[in-house]
Amino acid sequence: MDLHVVPPCGTEIFYGTTMACGGTLDVDDTSRSGPENITWSGTFPSGRYLICPEAFTSAVADATWTLNVVRGGITVHTSTGVRGRTDGHTPCSATFPGVITLDL
Repeated sequence: MDLHVVPPCGTEIFYGTTMACGGTLDVDDTSRSGPENITWSGTFPSGRYLICPEAFTSAVADATWTLNVVRGGITVHTSTGVRGRTDGHTPCSATFPGVITLDL
């Protein structure tokens, strides 16, 4: 699975753009063992975040994923799901199937 996040600044963070709005993707995991993390080393921007779990290949299209959002050392959101199809690179947006929208 690929982790794609659109923070309030509107620039998508993913394997093609690993840094935006102060957030950084730690690794583009192509081994299918995960995890991928996007972190903010300082203060993260407040506002709406779009989070899209994308199946980059058919090998992970039916994999179960878990998203944990941690803020200040405290888990503020957890989601689990399955992407039933391959996305390739579909931009993360409010209309992405299975998008998670968080106001932080």
